[in-house]
Amino acid sequence: MDEFGNTRRMSSGAVQLTLSGPGEIIGDNPFALSGGVGAVWVKAREGAGTIRLEAKLTWLKPQQVEIAVRPAERESV
Repeated sequence: MDEFGNTRRMSSGAVQLTLSGPGEIIGDNPFALSGGVGAVWVKAREGAGTIRLEAKLTWLKPQQVEIAVRPAERESV
């Protein structure tokens, strides 16, 4: 969206991602927008914690999301 809340349907550019915490980015970084959309995959590592993912695009302010990672429950056989 632009600064007025309008959807920018045909935006283009490269989105630069920064990740901290127990995870990793899967795929291209930076990645190009196509028709104003893009996707990213984040893979959790072992252990608990908070993954912080920040996306930057030249003309927009950075956006951040937090993902809570919990330890896996023990399997019972």
